[in-house]
Amino acid sequence: EMIKDVPCYKDFIRYVLWHNAAFTTAMNMEVPVLILHYENYDSRFNETTKELLEFLEQDMVGEIPEFITGKKYRSYYTEEQVKKVKDVMEELAYVKTWGEIKHYFDD
Repeated sequence: EMIKDVPCYKDFIRYVLWHNAAFTTAMNMEVPVLILHYENYDSRFNETTKELLEFLEQDMVGEIPEFITGKKYRSYYTEEQVKKVKDVMEELAYVKTWGEIKHYFDD
């Protein structure tokens, strides 16, 4: 109820529930997991790309497409809306999920 006045609120709920399901499924299936964060491509592009290819056991083929950095959408929301999203996501998120996404709410 408290998040309904936030634009695209359903997308935030879908996001956290999807990540909860992904972490649960990976744990239950005991499959290896590589967690990548968007900002890693900005700050450590080559290392992150290498890490991903190694995880997937793939070789580099062709040219790497340009990665366009700086996609941030926080300015679309008021601080009050961000707080509401944070509170709802923290409440819905499993411990593992919250541990991976909480840094997006740091100022």
